[in-house]
Amino acid sequence: MCDEELDVSKYVSVPHPIAKLMGRTLTIGLAHTDIDYFKVIGDEIGLSPEQVIQIYLRNIVYTGYKVEIDLPPLQREKAQAVVGESL
Repeated sequence: MCDEELDVSKYVSVPHPIAKLMGRTLTIGLAHTDIDYFKVIGDEIGLSPEQVIQIYLRNIVYTGYKVEIDLPPLQREKAQAVVGESL
């Protein structure tokens, strides 16, 4: 290849054009039964449980579906303290 050193200070940094479209990584804990549910669906269509969960969540976002979360009063107060009145 090249025997001479490259002077990288001459190069301009260019942002990745689709970096904004790529997602962030989020770690969540799921029960084994929840994972098994998505695994069964994934096995039927040839996808991993992770891919099925991503598709489900993306579908919820795109359709604007809101899951009703009915928490007992004490848990609701704690949750509202964290996320505000939107809960």
